[in-house]
Amino acid sequence: MTNPPASGSPASANPLSQTTGAPPVVTIGGQQVQVQFSGLAPGYPALYQINATVPLGLTGNQQVTISIGGQTSPAAILPVR
Repeated sequence: MTNPPASGSPASANPLSQTTGAPPVVTIGGQQVQVQFSGLAPGYPALYQINATVPLGLTGNQQVTISIGGQTSPAAILPVR
């Protein structure tokens, strides 16, 4: 983690607290997508956030998974318009 906050303190917005090491892999509708940010959510203690781009052309309910460190999340359903 870059710029780690003190234990129990909220993460800073400037500079951000970003994860280091292997980046997360996000899939939406079975397609691997670009991850713009992975780290602590600014203003919150111990809340991780991942920002990813939804591919053009996807609509309806799509499965989303996140893989990091050899572990993959269960699929969640994301409504896409």
